[in-house]
Formats: sequence, structure tokens, C-alpha cells
Amino acid sequence: MSSPFTILSFAMGFVTLAFYLVMCGRAAKCNPNFVSAASFLAGGVGLPSAIRVWYLAVFAPIQELDPFTGTDRLIMVLGGLALLWGFYAAVRDFLRSLRPEPDEDQS
Repeated sequence: MSSPFTILSFAMGFVTLAFYLVMCGRAAKCNPNFVSAASFLAGGVGLPSAIRVWYLAVFAPIQELDPFTGTDRLIMVLGGLALLWGFYAAVRDFLRSLRPEPDEDQS
């Protein structure tokens, strides 16, 4: 049986994928493509994991993460933040691509 955290991760992935497809359907100039859809799915699945890794690295007692000490915990924090930033950047770039471009003739 899968843990609730795993189910949450896949649910977030499918929610972000649905968001991508709905937004592409509503935008006139957007055609869904596999690479963007895959990045949304992967980002959504990775989002809860990134938050969990970051939280554990910062707040877990030392005994709970026994093999990971000092520098390892810092690397875990940076890895969690990198996953969060990657998801944020993918969503930001996608939403920017949906905005209408200003006409250059109206200068």
C-alpha cells in the first residue's frame, strides 16, 4: 500500500498537469507539447517531496537523520529549495508565454 505522502505527490502532479492542459485549452496561441506537460507533471510530483526534504533537513531531530549531519543537511536544504525553484520557474515561464505580446507597430 502506498503512503499518503506518495498519493499526495501523484495527485499534485496530475493537478498541475490538468492546470497546464486547461490553460493551454483556454489560450488561443498555446498548443500543448510533451516537454512542457512532462515538466509540469514532474514538478507537481516533486513539489511535496521538495517541501518534505526541506522540512526534514531543517526541523528533524539529529537522531532521526543520523547518517546526515552538518554539510549533508545543508545540501538537503539547498536541494529542496532547488526543486521548489524549478517548479516555480516552469510555471512562471509558462504563464508568461500565455500573455499576449505587445504590437510593435504601435510605437
